[in-house]
Formats: sequence, C-alpha cells, structure tokens
Amino acid sequence: LCQQEEWRKSLPLRTETAPVAAAIEQLMEKLDKHLTYHNIADEYISYLDSLGKPAARYALPEQAGFNLFPQGAATQFTSAKSQRVNISELPEEDGYKIVTSGKEIVLRGVNLTMLENLFKGETFQGEDVLQWLPDCDWELDIVPLLSRLVMEGLIFIRE
Repeated sequence: LCQQEEWRKSLPLRTETAPVAAAIEQLMEKLDKHLTYHNIADEYISYLDSLGKPAARYALPEQAGFNLFPQGAATQFTSAKSQRVNISELPEEDGYKIVTSGKEIVLRGVNLTMLENLFKGETFQGEDVLQWLPDCDWELDIVPLLSRLVMEGLIFIRE
C-alpha cells in the first residue's frame, strides 16, 4: 500500500465534506480488500524470520559467559512469547533443526517435547529440563545445551 500514490496524497482541507468523505470511504474499501486478500500477520512474521538477528535482550555479564547460571539447576529461564520458532526433525540423525529470526541451530540428543517446552514462552527452571531429559547430566549435557541457547538469544535468563 505504501507504494501506491493515493495513500500518500494529501486530502484537501476547507472544502466540502462530501468529496473528502468519498475519498476516505474509497481508501477504507481498498484497505479492507487488501486485508481480506493478504495475510498480514504471516507476511510480517516471514519478514521477521528474514531478518539477520532478532531483537535480543542482554544481561551482561551473565550472557557473555561469566557465571551464566548463578543458581545452578534452580536458574530460571524464559523464551520470548512472540518469537516464532520452527522445529523440524533431522532426516537421518538423532536431533532437531530450530529456525527462528534468521537463525538456524541443530541440536542432537534432545526430544521434541523438551524443545516445545523450552519455546512456549513460559518460565522454566533448569530442574524442569532435568525432568524433560532424565538420562542427561546437568553439568555435562544440559549446561552446554542451555548455554548455547542463551548465547544465541533463543532463551533468556530470568533475574
């Protein structure tokens, strides 16, 4: 719409109201047709996915890698509620590909339920991840996994 001249044209002031009202009515009809035939929400989400980097929140020094999880397994995490995340299973490997806001990450040794829990936009603790991945060790398996997700800006540490 912003490319069309009629949307940038100024309407005349101090004239009869009928022509102005008709021009506004015509613009409203065109806008209604545009909204009916275009899925604006999906187009906007696709635009956000095409961006190189998401708008990330930073909490230094924690997200720089120093003392990343100060409370250990009791550390609270969250993911952005409005973040669109696509999770797809890798064809021949034990893992998943995560695509969000122009980033693509491959994670192995995790299950789909755990990934869905991570990205639903709710707060969770490291202890929850231990329950979602019962065969994994906190220090050897889960800390590196969560560290990578925090450093990539896919999940955040709640303070």
